[in-house]
Amino acid sequence: MPEFEIKVLNIDVRLIKIRLEQLGAKYRGSFLQQRYIYDFKPPQPKKRIRLRSDWHKTTLCVKEIIDEKVIDGTKEAEVWVSNLDITNEILAMLGYKPRCYQENKRSSYLLNNCKIEIDERPLIPPYIEIEWPNEKK
Repeated sequence: MPEFEIKVLNIDVRLIKIRLEQLGAKYRGSFLQQRYIYDFKPPQPKKRIRLRSDWHKTTLCVKEIIDEKVIDGTKEAEVWVSNLDITNEILAMLGYKPRCYQENKRSSYLLNNCKIEIDERPLIPPYIEIEWPNEKK
């Protein structure tokens, strides 16, 4: 299914949080995210596998970039898995070695059925990601 999301880079976290509160967004918490990124075998430049945990749930996802120029240009298929480390071991047994491991702090909000996530990572400016459930929204 297509993913409807947009990212805005280099934000002022404090001002964004104030504005979200003013708009009545529901704060869902802040947490550490861990993620592994894997390449397909053989490599496919527009596809990747992501294993991610946010301490509440762990997911395994395949992302495919269909069109980088449109807001719904990424297809995503995702499933919940029970454990980050065990799933990483299973992928290793299948021959998949992570291309990278990443961590970030994520603050999560909900506003009008839209997920709003503020991500802070080492060495890059913070950004906001807004995801909505369908094209009409």
